[in-house]
Order: sequence, then C-alpha cells, then structure tokens
Amino acid sequence: MSGTMQSSCDQGVLDRALERQRDHGWVTEDDVCAIADETGMPPSKVYETLSFYSMIHLAKPVTVKVQVCRGTSCYTRGGMNLLHEIERLCGCAVGETSPDGTYQVDYVECIGHCETAPNIIVNGVLYQAVTPDQLPGILKEATR
Repeated sequence: MSGTMQSSCDQGVLDRALERQRDHGWVTEDDVCAIADETGMPPSKVYETLSFYSMIHLAKPVTVKVQVCRGTSCYTRGGMNLLHEIERLCGCAVGETSPDGTYQVDYVECIGHCETAPNIIVNGVLYQAVTPDQLPGILKEATR
C-alpha cells in the first residue's frame, strides 16, 4: 500500500517539476520550494525525489557540451593537446562546467573513427581530424 502511495506522491512532484522545467529548461531551487509548498512535502524530500529521475534537470543546462575522445588513436594523435586547448578556451577542466554555465567539458571513450583522429563531439556533432586552430571556430559555431 505504501508503495502505491509513494508512487502517487512521486507522480505529483514529477508532474509539477516537468511543467516548471518546460517553462525554463530546468527546475530551480525556488521551483523545488514551490513544489514542496504545493505538495506539503519537505523541500529535501522533493529534491530527493526529483534527483532520482534523469529527465529532470536540477541545474541550468549548458549551452555547449564538449566531449573529447580519449581512445588510443585520438590520444596518440594529439587528443591531449586538444583537451588542454579546449579547457583553456572554455575556462573549465574535464568533468566541470564553465563559471558562466556555457561549456561542459568531458571525456568520451573511443568514438569509433580512429582513422580520422583526433576527434571531438560538440553538442552531439562529431568533428574529425580536429586541430587546435579549429577549436575557436567550432566552439563559436556551437554557441549560435
């Protein structure tokens, strides 16, 4: 019985969160507090519930997600040089988001295009045989 009750509580919280997320792309701290007021749940329980669901964004989504291949071919053909330049240009290290929330930099395992290494993925778009000189243009294009 409590499992059903928990599910209906979760559903009410989830429905409210999805509605707010549709409005501005993520669920803010103020949204969590408002949902808590509406449902009579403590904000910590609302946050705990929402953090379970991967489709709920509890942080502002980044504009540009940069993934650097760290497969053997990319690594040996300059992937680390690309990574260091990306970190410099984006203003954040691997696994971090830039202070302004624009960029997120991360590794990705082998992309499967070893013949054109080094490769990166920016917002889901594969860039092959990338050189450090190309990075400013690629990043600028991604922010448009």
